[in-house]
Amino acid sequence: MRSAFGTSARDQLFAPGTEKSLRLLERSIGAAIRDFEPRVDVTNLRAEADPADPTHINVDIEYVIRATYVRGSLVFPFYVDGLASEGIA
Repeated sequence: MRSAFGTSARDQLFAPGTEKSLRLLERSIGAAIRDFEPRVDVTNLRAEADPADPTHINVDIEYVIRATYVRGSLVFPFYVDGLASEGIA
């Protein structure tokens, strides 16, 4: 088992939705991609709270595939209040 694999996003699940928490989430995700995904270079990474839903954070990752120089973008929804409130377990 690789205990260092991944991000600290799970530890931040119930963290307050402050700018500091959002920047910590960005750094954690950026470090995980840098350390565990050698095929891409991240060009932009931004975590932003959803103004319509305070329990929802969008993480936008822009990257370039090293081998082909193809650019891509991924938006990942992160629920800071867990999924139990929406009936998803």
